[in-house]
Amino acid sequence: MLRAAVSPVLRQLHPEAGFLPSVTQIRNKKVRLRKQLWMPRAPSKLFKMHPIRSVPQEEIAQYKFLYDRHHMEMLSIKAFYAAEQRRIADDKSEFSQVSRKEEEELQSLLALNEEENRQIAALREQRHQEDFLRRMDIKMKHAEEIREKAKLEEKAALQELQKEMENLHFITHDTLDEAVKRAYHQPTTYNFAISPSGEKICEKTGEYEDK
Repeated sequence: MLRAAVSPVLRQLHPEAGFLPSVTQIRNKKVRLRKQLWMPRAPSKLFKMHPIRSVPQEEIAQYKFLYDRHHMEMLSIKAFYAAEQRRIADDKSEFSQVSRKEEEELQSLLALNEEENRQIAALREQRHQEDFLRRMDIKMKHAEEIREKAKLEEKAALQELQKEMENLHFITHDTLDEAVKRAYHQPTTYNFAISPSGEKICEKTGEYEDK
């Protein structure tokens, strides 16, 4: 069924288009419904006999062969799957036993490693202590050598000073009287004069000495 109508949007945009017809198609279609299951059979099909299809013996034999082969294949697959599951279960049990043994062996090895680490730590501590004592002994010996060297240097300096004092006729408390007598009997003067020519003239002898 066809019906002519004017679009309201087109009428608002173009007022003059109100006289232009627009075609809208409306279809009425019936949907066939299936017969309900509880409804009786149609009278036209009450006495309808379907022809019996005859199947050749070769086709029946082929069907039987295919069915038997499929059945045997399924049995084989089931047997293979059951054997595979049993093997996996056995492997799991064997693997669990092996893993348990490996875990025990690992724990024993870890315990041995810890014991060895403790022994190595004790030996390392002992070696560090021995090294510390040896270094302290070396330092003490070095300090003692430095002190001995300082004493020897001080002793040598005192001896050198004593020699210099003896060479300079240093007057001590013990040699004071002797020095006074020597100075009294051997007078010494240090007066001198310089001549115009640059010669040194001593007061005691009056002799000329080189510059």
